[in-house]
Amino acid sequence: MANLVKAGVSAIQRFVGGSGNGSTVSNDNGIRAFGLDFDQIGILRAYYPAIDWENLPNLTPDDLALLRDKVNQFQWFIDNLSDIEDLMTTYIKNQVTFNEFKGRLVKEGFRGAEKIEKTVLDLFLSFQGYTRNRKKLARESDNAIALMDADLESAFEISDASLEASLKVAAIRKAKKLQELKERPEQTELLEEISLQERQLKQSIKDRIKYGSAGNPKAAVTTSARAGTTTTSTNSRWGGLGGLVDFFRGK
Repeated sequence: MANLVKAGVSAIQRFVGGSGNGSTVSNDNGIRAFGLDFDQIGILRAYYPAIDWENLPNLTPDDLALLRDKVNQFQWFIDNLSDIEDLMTTYIKNQVTFNEFKGRLVKEGFRGAEKIEKTVLDLFLSFQGYTRNRKKLARESDNAIALMDADLESAFEISDASLEASLKVAAIRKAKKLQELKERPEQTELLEEISLQERQLKQSIKDRIKYGSAGNPKAAVTTSARAGTTTTSTNSRWGGLGGLVDFFRGK
């Protein structure tokens, strides 16, 4: 009971501005203070910053006019609270949606960048492989052409050597045959007869060109008689070689 009385007296003292522990608020214009200590005023000021709790008795009309402006602004805010809430909510949602969109876009961009870089790398490696393959094919082509040239050159050399060897063999055979004929007296006479027939054949060709198909009329009789004698003599003397003489005579 004593404590209750003591607390009541303390409250009255604070209300009337009596002495106490120094935590009461006094009034300078005769208006009684609320009897709040500084801690309480601090809490109220934190929640209601537009009210000057410590200096309420001393507010001037200008202070109250400013307070009315704040109250009017606040009242307009409260009256339009639903629209303001929708506006702020829409802004917040849009901001979230935009950031989510940006996040998806950036992720997709990085994934795309990885694919692009991989594609560029594949193209680079493919080009390098193509370039190296071209160089390899060119080298193989050069080697193949060189081998073909070498084979062709060898073929030419072999062909030339074969022809030269054949000509040499033919020349040796011819020389050997002529030598054999010269060493036999009967062959020498045959060679002379062949030479004579060749000269007569050439002269006959010239006469035909000069006199016509009948030839030289002056030499026709002499040539026929001589040809008959020579043919008979030659055929009887040389046997099968007579045909060779007849060939040079045009028979």
